[in-house]
Amino acid sequence: MKIWKKVTALVLSLAMTLSASATVLAQAPSIKEGHVTTTASVTNDGIYINGKYYTKVQFKHLLNKAQKTETVQPYDLGDAGALIAGTWWIPGIGEVIVTTAGLVIVAGVIYEVGTWVYDTVTQWFAERAEQAYEDAKNTGEPTDKHSTQSTSEGSSLPKTGTPYSSKDLEDSEGVKQRRYYDKNGNADMDIDYRHGGTGHTFPHRHDWNNGVRGPAY
Repeated sequence: MKIWKKVTALVLSLAMTLSASATVLAQAPSIKEGHVTTTASVTNDGIYINGKYYTKVQFKHLLNKAQKTETVQPYDLGDAGALIAGTWWIPGIGEVIVTTAGLVIVAGVIYEVGTWVYDTVTQWFAERAEQAYEDAKNTGEPTDKHSTQSTSEGSSLPKTGTPYSSKDLEDSEGVKQRRYYDKNGNADMDIDYRHGGTGHTFPHRHDWNNGVRGPAY
């Protein structure tokens, strides 16, 4: 009975994912380099959006103005790294969307894999996700993808998690430990706020290397 429940849940989840992707595909035209739509066209050197031309450099500068408006689940885009999918708004351009299915949509148009627009968007947001993660890790702050675990659920945090995320281990007194997970979802660094033993200064950190936790510093 438990197995059938798991199978049913998996089928329903897959159906919902496919339905969402189909909806996006139905609502937005797909574009390749050299192809023109009513709202956009892309060439080897630049892109027209709503009648205005932007060079590759100008387009990348526009991405620097992007403001996130919605966050969805992470999606691994291979060489681009663990990219945080979501919706951003760029003044003068409109929405830039990266879906969990790996689609890149700019101003209502889907840009296919292999176009420089797709590559530029995925690389830029992958770098942005990595930088945000490193900043959070350096300052000891929670990442954008942060969660908590009570000591009642387990006395230690898992060694794997969502790429570019953090997780807190909490008890009745608050946070005992915060763990960061790298682009592959492996334990990357711990911050220990308190634990048993003597001779410790808190908070202190431990780096992970190949699944092994290093000494405190």
